[in-house]
Formats: sequence, C-alpha cells, structure tokens
Amino acid sequence: MAFLLANDFQQLALLFIASFGNVFLLGLSSQFVRDQKIAQAFTISWGITWCQFLFARISANTTDADLALFVSGWGGSLGIVASILFYRWYQARGKRDA
Repeated sequence: MAFLLANDFQQLALLFIASFGNVFLLGLSSQFVRDQKIAQAFTISWGITWCQFLFARISANTTDADLALFVSGWGGSLGIVASILFYRWYQARGKRDA
C-alpha cells in the first residue's frame, strides 16, 4: 500500500492528528483501566493501535524530522489535556444520569 500525500502540510497535519489521537486515547484508556471499564478499554485499544500505525507510517516518510517532532509534541500535549477534560465531562455526565 503506497502512502501518498499531496504535500508536506498534509503530512504534518496527519502527524498532528495521529499524535493527538494516540495520546488522547492512551490517557482515556488509563482512566478506564483504573475504573475497570473493560469494554471501553478494549475498544479504545483498537483506536490506539490505529493511531500508532498511522504515526509510524507518516513519521517514516517525513522530510523534516525537527518539524515533525515539534508538531507531534504539540499533538500529544493537547491530546492529554483533551483526554483529561473529556474524562471529567464523561464522569460528570454519568453521575448526573444516575
């Protein structure tokens, strides 16, 4: 399977999305494992696998390693913050519905 992108911007955008998604899902998975929510942790692990696969495919073809590191660093940093905020909302929603 050839992995072709029209330009470097698209490559970096996908790298950001893959990094964001990977760290977001890793953070969320950690919370679900801690709370012993087996079905959610199982499902999220597939998303983690897809994000890591996408990250590996894109980063292997990057033309500027420093820029790729910078972009993926921002993606991961924002991903963990979003994961924490999402889980707060998820927990509050569950308490409100109970």
